Amino acid sequence: MKLRILLLLLFVVVVAAACAAPPELRNPQFLIDDSLVDNEPCSAPCWNGITPGVTKWGDALTILEDTEGIVDLKTETNDESGEIAATFQRDGGVPCCLVYSRNGELVDQMLLQLAPENTLAEVIENLGEPVYFSGTEVSPEQAAAALFYPEKSLVVYAFVAGAESGTVSETSEIFAALYLSAEDMQEVIETSSLHDWLGYDSFQAYVERPFNVTPLPTVEGEGDGAETPEANETPEG
Repeated sequence: MKLRILLLLLFVVVVAAACAAPPELRNPQFLIDDSLVDNEPCSAPCWNGITPGVTKWGDALTILEDTEGIVDLKTETNDESGEIAATFQRDGGVPCCLVYSRNGELVDQMLLQLAPENTLAEVIENLGEPVYFSGTEVSPEQAAAALFYPEKSLVVYAFVAGAESGTVSETSEIFAALYLSAEDMQEVIETSSLHDWLGYDSFQAYVERPFNVTPLPTVEGEGDGAETPEANETPEG
């Protein structure tokens, strides 16, 4: 999957920003959206009427153009691969969100960076318990807990106040969500190192446990992430 980097996008912004300070994962100017807790106007793997692997690319762009409060819709195409991405933000906010198609036919992935207005407990109450956990340290004060819902083709990101002492708890704020096609979700699972979700616990307790899922062997030259298209390199404009 050429744009598997979307899964890591929240964290590699640091690299893209070169010498800039690490990004603030919690930003009130990101997209305000409660669909992870109230299923409005639709529930995962659908967001705002768009479902990866199902919704046509042109239809998705029309939906975004017609959605009140969404502005600055911009598209970028990789002429060599045919991949295309569109970025947008909420009115009065900052660039936050991206939809992606590998060939311009269907939406394959959507990444939403969210204003921290919903908690992990609210998401779990609505969606149920996640299946897998993956942790990433972003800075000494910030870590991210990626929580996987394979059957919903969804990854939800919860904020943790530092890798050393932070905890994945009921009050952990949700700052991003990644919606995938079923095919891409399966590929992510098969190419990632993941821990089983075992409930609320410290970040360190999770990352110190052995992985329960490890990448499947691949044919040499496949799935090595060698190709990274330009379409995903400028999600924030």
